[in-house]
Amino acid sequence: MPLSPRTLTTLRILAAAVRDREPPYAAINPDLAGLAGTLCRLLDIRGGLLADNARASTDDSIRAVVSVLARGGVVVPELEERS
Repeated sequence: MPLSPRTLTTLRILAAAVRDREPPYAAINPDLAGLAGTLCRLLDIRGGLLADNARASTDDSIRAVVSVLARGGVVVPELEERS
């Protein structure tokens, strides 16, 4: 199932804050900040995709990156899926 537009927007805002090490992420591990930058790029790419199969594949990558960020201590929102 594709991620909901609200989830995509929330993740983009969060990823930018972590990438830029804004409070409360000022002390975040530099590797996680870099990974958050990757998530920003994935979300930007996702926004321009038209084909369903490409969006589904990108959503899977987004979920994987979000999972790594969560394991690293970043509080991430629940991933809502669009029905």
